[in-house]
Amino acid sequence: MTRISRRRFLRGALGVGAAGVATAGYAVGIEPVWEKVRHLKLPLRGLSDTWRGWRVVQVSDLHAGPRVSPAYLRRTLASLAGLKPDLVLVTGDWVTMHDRVPVDRLDDAMRALVAATVEQGVPVVGCLGNHDYGHAWTDRALANELAERLCDWGVMLLRNDVTEIDGLYVAGVDDLWSPDFSPAAVAARLPEDRDALVLCHNPDGIDTPAFGEGRWAGVMVSGHTHGGQCRFPLVGRPILPMRNHRYAAGWVDVSPMRKLYVNVGLGHSHRVRFGVRPEVTVFELVAAS
Repeated sequence: MTRISRRRFLRGALGVGAAGVATAGYAVGIEPVWEKVRHLKLPLRGLSDTWRGWRVVQVSDLHAGPRVSPAYLRRTLASLAGLKPDLVLVTGDWVTMHDRVPVDRLDDAMRALVAATVEQGVPVVGCLGNHDYGHAWTDRALANELAERLCDWGVMLLRNDVTEIDGLYVAGVDDLWSPDFSPAAVAARLPEDRDALVLCHNPDGIDTPAFGEGRWAGVMVSGHTHGGQCRFPLVGRPILPMRNHRYAAGWVDVSPMRKLYVNVGLGHSHRVRFGVRPEVTVFELVAAS
């Protein structure tokens, strides 16, 4: 039997402890505010010449409120101007709230977002997420108050609605867990001869009958998952707040005519991330072959 001296044992134990402290410090102090920019191609069937080569930037899950650093949100949203977007999409969970809209934190974030986009002539289109409905995701009055403030800031908020921007169809549905999720009316208004972009906070929305195979074709962009916030070697992502765990993060080919992109978000429910850095996604629109 190999004997280990007390000194070697203590040295090893201290090393393990120091590594644990460093990992925890990184997961709490660094990664939650260390965003990355992903550059991806977004192929769309029937894409008009107007939009070919244009940039669509997606951000999600800002969670403006008591848990996310306002300085971090300001910096990240202000940086969108440098990405030269032609359109910005925000896929829900603008805030974290229970019984009132966090007006100061929201306005602080929106001031930076609008300066980088709307004031530069770049439209911002968004949808609502579950946290935008307050406690238990059911408070319609809070959701309506938030929606009104976002519209006052110049956001085109699509609440079970469709818009067309120079031939590009963009739709948005209210959150899947909210009392106002109404996808059927949206899907019925989308064109059959070209792909549409659908904003749906919860990626499980693509599995609802309204967006089923043969009823709709296009790309859904979502958030909600935060990518699990942590992804560990061997273990993977231990916490994912949706039914279909295929939809944890990134591109998913749901079916031949339907694609899903899940952005892991900027903010957090609790300040911890490990292996899942916050994300800004830049899509270059290209014609589908």
